[in-house]
Amino acid sequence: MTALPALYSSEMEAALLGAAIISPDIWPEVAHVPSDAFHIHKHRWVWDALIYLRGTGASVDVTTLTDALEHSGKLAEIGGVAYLTGLIADCPNSLGAATYAEAVIRDAARRRALVELQDLAKGIYGANGDLPEILERGAARLDALAPRVSQHVRLGAVAWDWLEHFSEYVLDHKLPGLTTGYPILDRHTHGLKRGELALLAGRPSMGKSALAFQMARRQAGMGLRTGLFSAEMTREAVFGRIALSELNVDKFKARPEDVFQYPPSDRVR
Repeated sequence: MTALPALYSSEMEAALLGAAIISPDIWPEVAHVPSDAFHIHKHRWVWDALIYLRGTGASVDVTTLTDALEHSGKLAEIGGVAYLTGLIADCPNSLGAATYAEAVIRDAARRRALVELQDLAKGIYGANGDLPEILERGAARLDALAPRVSQHVRLGAVAWDWLEHFSEYVLDHKLPGLTTGYPILDRHTHGLKRGELALLAGRPSMGKSALAFQMARRQAGMGLRTGLFSAEMTREAVFGRIALSELNVDKFKARPEDVFQYPPSDRVR
């Protein structure tokens, strides 16, 4: 039987710690890493000490880190000052800190996923008629474990892209985002832009769903690929809304002549 590889890398964890000590300026690139992402306990303790120093605004070096670990009672357990200096000496390149951080987070997610899968397996063994619910709940928990790493980007890196889009808007009147299908909304919102979340808010029965369906319908009518997802309506109800709108028929005022009759063989499946 082939042995499975360990779901952590001692070298990657140590390299990340060493980089954070050698080059404190790289902290914004790695600050999102939680201490429990480290598999080795003494690595967690060093990271906790780094988080503490950054939170107090103190400078980060071997001396301040040693003092913080001594106050927390962990200095002797990690191996003393010699271990901290070893982290620095063994760090391949502090410029690779973001890569080390990504690897540490990825390994932590793999370990948590394995635990979730083990719990899911236990639930499946004990499942009776609720297997679909168990699988759905397990899938949601696994999806929540996917690493979502935020990135810090310098403003200069996005300046030219913004200037290009702004110039197209001013000179060519090109909409910066995807059209809503309603010119008046486009003028106020500049369209639906990639990476942004647009919410239609209002009291119940004010027409939020109807407006969303109409926006999707108009975009599809322009040849844009459109997807609709509803957590409260069946697919028949969604299609009915769109179909009645396309036919310009009020279902509460529909007449017999408004109903289109067709033989069963012509039904689209």
